[in-house]
Amino acid sequence: GTTPSAPPVVTPPSSRTKFARSSSRLRSSSRANTERAVSRAEFRRRPRERTMAAMSSAARVLPARQPSTRKPPAHKSRASSTKTRALPRATVAAIAAPPAGKVRYDQVAAINFEGTSGTVHLHRVDFTDGWKTITIKVDGVGAEGLELHWGCVYDGAEDWAPPPEDAVLPDDTRGFGDDIASRSPFVNGTCVISFPPDVGENVERIVGIVVRGEDWMHAESGDLSVPLKTPSQAGVINKLATAERPGHGSLYERFCRVNDALNESMQSGPGGAAAIAAVLRLSAIRQLPWYAGGNY
Repeated sequence: GTTPSAPPVVTPPSSRTKFARSSSRLRSSSRANTERAVSRAEFRRRPRERTMAAMSSAARVLPARQPSTRKPPAHKSRASSTKTRALPRATVAAIAAPPAGKVRYDQVAAINFEGTSGTVHLHRVDFTDGWKTITIKVDGVGAEGLELHWGCVYDGAEDWAPPPEDAVLPDDTRGFGDDIASRSPFVNGTCVISFPPDVGENVERIVGIVVRGEDWMHAESGDLSVPLKTPSQAGVINKLATAERPGHGSLYERFCRVNDALNESMQSGPGGAAAIAAVLRLSAIRQLPWYAGGNY
């Protein structure tokens, strides 16, 4: 028979071989660490170039994002399954694009009637389509039976007058007394008066008093007043100068006119304040008459 071969003899590595291998690994590791340190130092020295390079690389690698063609999942709900009635085209257009408006006057006046305190909110909005809307809202004194006793004051005048014919007035508005003043009912404490485009261009302001039957609820500041024109310095000067008629008026009446013009002057800014100061100064140095046509 054949004689079995002896197993190979594995000779353990010598100490010199172990040292050589260890030195080789250390040199490779040191070289790699040095390269990484140089790369990091170079990376920190050039941040702008680094950022631009990264962005350029990303732009080359990443594909352009395409818009998703997936449809959103259908939500099964009672609201989505309910059928809606189609609105007429004109109605849809009116809902989609209401006329824009700008608040031109916004003041609150206090009233006190028989121990009951309340407020009157005076609000005017001018719309881009030419409409002007005045809203007067009363709070705190009860809404039942309230009416607005009011009139218009036209350019260059001080007396009340009826509103223009084409003005849009509250339902059941009627003339009062000699029809110079009007009476309009409040609905839930609110009274709305509107002027279409080109209507009331010569109306300077609306003045009024809240009444209930024979009870007159005067505001603490006097008659309610809403200017229909945007307050300006020229408007304040024109109002005060027009009232200075030769041979008429007195110092007391002038002070009343200045008091009535204070709200409008505040709305018109520094120019309105200068107009008030000029009138008072001219009156103080007697360039305007104190007692013309009367002693009061």
